[in-house]
Amino acid sequence: MRTRLTVILAGIVFAGPVAQGQLRGLLSGPRMAKVTRLVPPTINLAHRRIRIESKVVGRIADGDSLPNLLTTKLVAQIQHDPRITIDEVKPQTILSFAITNGYIETFQGTANGQSYTSYRGKIDVSYQALDAATKRALDSENLSETIGYDERTSNSWRDMFVRGSGENPPRSANEAWDRLVNKTVRDMGQRVAPIQETFEASLPGGKGLDPIKNKAMNGLWQEVIKDAEEFPPLPKPSDDADRTYLIALGKEVLAYKLAVEADDAMKGRMDDIPCAAALDQRHRSRGYLYESSKLYKDILQVKPSDKVFQAGQMRVSQALTTYDIIEHNQPNCDIGATPPPPPASNPLENILAFCKAEPKGSLPQIKEYIESDDFLRDAKGTDYMFKFPQDAIALAKDCGSSAAAIQSLMRGRLDPSRKVTTTKK
Repeated sequence: MRTRLTVILAGIVFAGPVAQGQLRGLLSGPRMAKVTRLVPPTINLAHRRIRIESKVVGRIADGDSLPNLLTTKLVAQIQHDPRITIDEVKPQTILSFAITNGYIETFQGTANGQSYTSYRGKIDVSYQALDAATKRALDSENLSETIGYDERTSNSWRDMFVRGSGENPPRSANEAWDRLVNKTVRDMGQRVAPIQETFEASLPGGKGLDPIKNKAMNGLWQEVIKDAEEFPPLPKPSDDADRTYLIALGKEVLAYKLAVEADDAMKGRMDDIPCAAALDQRHRSRGYLYESSKLYKDILQVKPSDKVFQAGQMRVSQALTTYDIIEHNQPNCDIGATPPPPPASNPLENILAFCKAEPKGSLPQIKEYIESDDFLRDAKGTDYMFKFPQDAIALAKDCGSSAAAIQSLMRGRLDPSRKVTTTKK
């Protein structure tokens, strides 16, 4: 079973070819490519025949219908994964949700001389996944969602809400409550089943790259990569970084596309992709992500404060950090063949990336990685040696209180006489 720390993935959602009039409008402002990727579950349920139990604990105005509402929406969400079955009579796993708090309130204020009314609220849910036979807790968390609080800082309410969340502010208490419920259901479902999330990737403007960006708007990512690679390097390094960004984004998107197709094939949704080919797509998607990550790092050397480049590097870093969650949570093909291992990667970089993506609670997963064959294979494949004190300092910076335990695990796993070195100052 692969256990390397690594991403989740998905396909790309486009509205189709952009009409000429629309394109002219887009040319005058920032253009965005909408991308959807798959986010893995927090826990790998060994037994996927489940029953959902939901109840209200405490005083919640008009909360009698809330348990049934959350349960109904949650069932619809998690049953996108055909491996999960709802069984009220003989479940193997019980998902228990206790709603401890929930409210919406109206807020009235003034900004820049204008009066406004906004709606804000919160839902708190205590969650447990229990083994139905032993009642042993398999997973637990206190889930909390808010709306209307974090976005309110200065300027107009609408401006800050849109800039902070990408959404328009709720126009009524009912709309605010509906959004809160949907966000809570998403949190609940992500504990046990993969979900899809969508983000918008900005496309740089000018510098003669418009024909390539138009192809990106239409989802022609293979052509985007080919054209951008063949496009003559721009004289100004900061301009050429935009050209390279299109290549990095294209490779990132192709990685997501391969991964979502592999996921669908593993679930039996795409009969035209054999299981062995789906496994190959998984590994190819990782290769695209490694290439994309290197390009993002290169252009950040040129424009280190560019927020678009930073966002791309962060996405890919998180992807490479959590990718093996999918491989760990999803079965391989039962065909007697072992898929080829992914390319070796630096063990320390893997661990640091995981600490950054999961600041709290990452130690068990890191321990699993260090104790796996993948850790030694990565160390051998990259000729990795633990360098003291440099590596210890890097661990302390990114892994906090877990750094000492991680360092001990790493040094104990490696051959001290050959792999651990001390660098004199």
